Amino acid sequence: MLKTQIRDKENFDDLFKRFKREVAKCGVLQEVKKRVAYQKPSEKRKAKRIAAHKKH
Repeated sequence: MLKTQIRDKENFDDLFKRFKREVAKCGVLQEVKKRVAYQKPSEKRKAKRIAAHKKH
């Protein structure tokens, strides 16, 4: 679980920016997006093959 403590004299905007950075670093949004829509096994293989091709 991700926790973000507010620092002394920190305004909400700075706290929110820090929280968004931690969420992105943790990969929470990517995991949620992956779980929202079902992806067929053939689509997973195709995406994996395309990602490998882009990597080289």
